[in-house]
Amino acid sequence: MEMETDLKIANDSVSNSGSTVKSRRGAWYPGPLNQNQHSSAKKARIPPILVRQKDKWVSLLKLTEQENINFSKAVNLHDGIKVQPETPDDYRRLFRLLVKEKIPHHTYSLPEERQIRAVFRGVPKHLATEDVREELEARGFNLASVTRMKRFNKPMPIVLVLLSRDQKHIFEVKDLLSMKVQVEPQHPKASVGQCHRCQRFGHCQRNCLAVSICVKCADRHLTSVCKKVRIDPPKCNNCKGAHTANYRGCQAYPKVQQKGKSSARKPTASKRPAGSGRVQEGVSFAKAAFKGASSSAKPTPSQPGPSPQTEGVSDICSALDQMKKLFVQFPVLQKMFTVNTDVLTGTAIV
Repeated sequence: MEMETDLKIANDSVSNSGSTVKSRRGAWYPGPLNQNQHSSAKKARIPPILVRQKDKWVSLLKLTEQENINFSKAVNLHDGIKVQPETPDDYRRLFRLLVKEKIPHHTYSLPEERQIRAVFRGVPKHLATEDVREELEARGFNLASVTRMKRFNKPMPIVLVLLSRDQKHIFEVKDLLSMKVQVEPQHPKASVGQCHRCQRFGHCQRNCLAVSICVKCADRHLTSVCKKVRIDPPKCNNCKGAHTANYRGCQAYPKVQQKGKSSARKPTASKRPAGSGRVQEGVSFAKAAFKGASSSAKPTPSQPGPSPQTEGVSDICSALDQMKKLFVQFPVLQKMFTVNTDVLTGTAIV
């Protein structure tokens, strides 16, 4: 009786808290979330953390129990174990634990920690980024980074500024160092992002602590220290092909469908024979057929176009057809034409 009462109390506590569940070995594991926790987790939009090294999972699980770090679920994927922390505090503590234990992983920034990416257009190319930083900091902005944008390794009159989300008034700046500039948010990329550290897709280098992979030779080192020469063939770590890892034609490069466009197949035009379209008033069958044939069969080097003799025959057919319609509409013309023809041929009855 006492055992049933204790079991009932334990079940009630788990259903009310929705935080942890005790296993057979006595370890506490994340339990199901109740309705309030589900709504709070959905509102917080806490990003997941992907643990790359699966053989470290058991030891990591023990460490999370010791540190009292809670997570709602863990899913085994082909490239790691995806962990979903319950609260932002659990996310930060789990992130610090992975860094401390040097366990390879990657994740995404919390919504409140994401930075504003302000693009300054019209900044002269000769102007140093240090001068831009000094000017903006003098106006009270706390900047994370200032970068000169480049195209084909050549500087552009554009500067990218990163700063915290509580400084949105930076878009109200109209001049920089007494020069008129245009400030706007950075446009999102249409393609999938690629990490410059591990060369995987879908996350950035800032939140990645996985093993470094070279984009040129696929060895385990940073691209900046690669010693490969141009004559050596490159190698992709994603598909093992003979190209760099950032090649857009790679088989492993994810194909993204544009938003607002359905994936349904476009209707194909029906293959009708030449001249089988709608009947047009005032256009003869011979003329319509000739137009359909000429439009569907365009002249190619191996297929010559219609000859002048063919065009003359079609014009005669068209004229005869028009004359036939006139005879139908005006029978008097047909009688006159018949009489004149008989006189000319000598068959008229006198």
